[in-house]
Amino acid sequence: MQTFTKNLANLIKVKTLITLTIIAGVTYGFIVGMVQAETYCAFAGSIITYYFTKKDEPRQEEIYVKEFEV
Repeated sequence: MQTFTKNLANLIKVKTLITLTIIAGVTYGFIVGMVQAETYCAFAGSIITYYFTKKDEPRQEEIYVKEFEV
């Protein structure tokens, strides 16, 4: 249960919300015919590539605390 709540909290981050909103808007544009298929595929592919290849880097606060721990 703790893992679920942690994952849910990570989903609610601002960057994720903005990304999901943009994806929803472009998908809607594709469905109603305002966005061409080539553009949609390139956009969706870049977002998928970003999320599946990004590395989890420690935050600056965590690095700072670890440097000064005794």
